[in-house]
Amino acid sequence: MNLVDWTSQSENQEIEESYVNFYDKERLLKHGGKFFETARDAIFIVDTDGHLLRTNPAFSKLLGYEKGEVKGRLFTEIVHKRADIQRITSLIKLHHFHRSSELPMEMELINKEGTAVPVRLRSLLIKDDKGEVRKAIGIVEDLRKDKGEEIPLQNVWETQETLYNVLANSGDAILVVNVNGCITIANEALLKMLDYQEDEIVGRHLTEISPYGGSFTTTTGEKVSISEEYNTYNIKKANELFERGKVTSYELYFIRKDKKLIPVEATISVLKDHKGERRGSIAICRDIAERKQIEKALKKAQDELEKRVEERTTNLKFINEQLKKQITERKRVEKAMRESEQRFRSLVETTSDWIWEVDMNSIYTYSSPKVKAILGYEPEEVIGKTPFDLMPAYEAERVASLFREIVESRKPFAGLENTNLHKDGRQVMIETSGVPIFDTRGNLLGYRGIDRDITERKRAEKKLTEYQNQLKSLASQLTLIEEQERRRFATYLHDQIGQALFISKIKLEMLKKSAFLTDTVESLDEILKTIEQVIMDTRSLTFELSPPILYQLGLEAALEWLVEQIKEHDGIMAKFEDDKLPKPLDDNMKILLFQAVRELLINVTKHAQARNVKVFLRKEGTQVKVCVEDDGVGFIPSEVGSSSYKNNCFGLFSIKERLDHLGGQHEIESKPGHGTRITLIAPLNSKKRRLWK
Repeated sequence: MNLVDWTSQSENQEIEESYVNFYDKERLLKHGGKFFETARDAIFIVDTDGHLLRTNPAFSKLLGYEKGEVKGRLFTEIVHKRADIQRITSLIKLHHFHRSSELPMEMELINKEGTAVPVRLRSLLIKDDKGEVRKAIGIVEDLRKDKGEEIPLQNVWETQETLYNVLANSGDAILVVNVNGCITIANEALLKMLDYQEDEIVGRHLTEISPYGGSFTTTTGEKVSISEEYNTYNIKKANELFERGKVTSYELYFIRKDKKLIPVEATISVLKDHKGERRGSIAICRDIAERKQIEKALKKAQDELEKRVEERTTNLKFINEQLKKQITERKRVEKAMRESEQRFRSLVETTSDWIWEVDMNSIYTYSSPKVKAILGYEPEEVIGKTPFDLMPAYEAERVASLFREIVESRKPFAGLENTNLHKDGRQVMIETSGVPIFDTRGNLLGYRGIDRDITERKRAEKKLTEYQNQLKSLASQLTLIEEQERRRFATYLHDQIGQALFISKIKLEMLKKSAFLTDTVESLDEILKTIEQVIMDTRSLTFELSPPILYQLGLEAALEWLVEQIKEHDGIMAKFEDDKLPKPLDDNMKILLFQAVRELLINVTKHAQARNVKVFLRKEGTQVKVCVEDDGVGFIPSEVGSSSYKNNCFGLFSIKERLDHLGGQHEIESKPGHGTRITLIAPLNSKKRRLWK
């Protein structure tokens, strides 16, 4: 909010009235220009951090500064000489301006020569439409005009002998501060409380014994952190003192000489002279450290007692409810147990699985009749034996080790596959699941479980795996046969048809030279153009079928050529990078990697909507990695192969199967809207798989 120049003498007079009465701040802000410069009293403006933004000539003259010399300095720098006071008071940015419009503040400013100048400060805070403080305006009255040049502010109490006697004989700690916040009187009780001598504390600022931030230890050993909430509480009490002239039950901390905090309860009153002018404040303080400890102990004991009473009441209610339920529950359980026993017996006798129980030593204590159908034993023949007695030696050792870990964990288990011996000596594959049995005290008694014959299922799984491996081998063989046929046909196109077309072109050109008729020459030109186009198409078809560069120059050159083709024909910014390290690969793997990268690049052009695509070829240890990365629409890898995935995913599936068969693998990294990165990993000179038997 800026001051503007006046435009008339009448307006100047209006501002003069606003200034004298100091209540019409809207007028003062609206018409501040000329009067600001010519006012008798010193006027200044500060921002919310207390920096001086502007001062009038009277202010500069009062403190002996040149115009603009104090601009930008903190107001606190010209209030107190000691730097520590400036630091503390700067925590409350507009400390000197709050409410001083209603209650003028007498203080001492420091002029350029370092001499104290007694003044009376009136000020007002400037707020915006939201009520936020933006600036403050201060008007300073030079008190030397009334009290004489260089006469210090008189202490209103220094001639009152009675007050000193009262203070000296009071059991409570009492201190008196002047309007500047400096301590003028401290009685013996206060000095004893803070462990100071009178000459060590009188004259110091109140903020020097008051904490405004940081961590402290109290005189009782408690750790205390001074928070912003504590400072806000102090400001609230200061406002109450300004408004009412007195505050009671004000709990705060003082800093003792050894830097420990003392909690006190204070009653503070404003001191005024016979004219009603505020001259300072008097505080009567009591050390409440012991009371605080007692209150804390009482609160802790009360909370503990209430907690115990609540817990006991809850327990009694619970026990009462449980006793009521137990009678009914016991009858219901007895009936349910009888019914459950009957159902369990029927289930055990009719289920196709073998149900058993073992004790802590893994000895069978119960066996259902189905053991005969699975292993050929009667239930009585199994009782007293362990599961490991029915297994081959190597299997018994393995399963016994696993079962010991299960017993130690005291947890259920499922799907434990193991081999058992039938009574006739043949092997039977069993799938075992079980749960622990506990007594009423939580002690483990043993395990109860079921065994399922999975011999036929394992045989079917083995056959299925064999069929899958055969299909993978056939798919790889078909891929190589396809590539061989492509290469053979491409060679035929190049060596036979391409050569024939080239010879035909040469002969036609010779015939054209010997022709005399214009019509004949034109016809020959058309035929030559047609043959040239056929030759170009033949070359393109040869490269599409089986690029010779793959066999002549290797995988690196072939991939670089492939990237250039994508860049040229599909309008995508394509880039190829190679680490230039030798990558010894057999022909089968070269063909597979080339075809896989070609399929991935075709997918990018058809589905990815990408603007850029990169192909990286690197050697890492005993592996080679080919990475195809684009900035297209991306996809969710887990949905590839599901019915919700609309794009053709057979290409990715085919690449995965062929790589797996040759001992390689692939990685897919993609996210909708963040592009795709597919990495093909293949072993160098792999002997893990052979395509041809």
